[in-house]
Amino acid sequence: MRRRKGISLQAARMATREITDEELRAHQIEAKGALDEVKRICTAHDIPYYLLAGTCLGAVRHHGCIPWDDDIDIGILSRDYERFEEAVSQELSEQYTWISNNTTRNYPRLFGKILYQGVGCVDCFQLVPTADTPKARARHRFFREMWLKVYLRKIDCYWPGENKLYYTISQILAVLHSRDAVVRRIRKNEQRYEGKGTAHYLNINSIYSTEKETIPAAWLFPAGTVTYEGTEFTTVNDTDAYLKHLYGDYMTPPPDAKRNQRHIQYIFSVEEGMVFQEEDPAEG
Repeated sequence: MRRRKGISLQAARMATREITDEELRAHQIEAKGALDEVKRICTAHDIPYYLLAGTCLGAVRHHGCIPWDDDIDIGILSRDYERFEEAVSQELSEQYTWISNNTTRNYPRLFGKILYQGVGCVDCFQLVPTADTPKARARHRFFREMWLKVYLRKIDCYWPGENKLYYTISQILAVLHSRDAVVRRIRKNEQRYEGKGTAHYLNINSIYSTEKETIPAAWLFPAGTVTYEGTEFTTVNDTDAYLKHLYGDYMTPPPDAKRNQRHIQYIFSVEEGMVFQEEDPAEG
């Protein structure tokens, strides 16, 4: 592990130690509390939200947290995201903290998070309208990938194994643009299909492939519901189709070797940025 901007060596050691079952469960309980906060705030402000990915899977397969999972994923429609961020940053209970590009200049994500004691509890992804053809969707996602790399250059964030050509291009573009200008380009690209009447949405900042993260609008409107850790939350209306699309045979748990925690190993600081290990910081 190398030291990055905002990384303390003590936190770096914390990021590499094994997490006990008791610690993981305690974190899952705090994450559920943060999700309760999301529901409360979104209901008060009439903001739709959707349980996504492993959180939706956990609700369907386990009726709560996947036993080895360590964070919660939700989606907010891009047209509501600014309003959501304003509300959640002001109205969260004091034990939780909101972090995003707007709160922290060195934050290496394009979506916001709710933290508990510096550890991510809820990832709040933008669901953006996207094109109705795979080729156009791929272009939409390509510009996100390109400007993400430029953004990471602007906050002095690097990782081993980057494609040398893309790295060089991102370095050049980083010289030509300010950090804030790069963020504006990223947000403009996210809004590329807003109001165009397309029939698909994209979880544009997910780590999964473009096609896996493409969600038909018919799955989002109207929203469905699931029970997660004893509480009802909103999600896509066809969880079976969504989860098959994302995971295939989603009712069969993965082998033990693939049951790991990544998110709980990262420590975020609103003042300084993030602690991360030697891997792609666009993930997680």
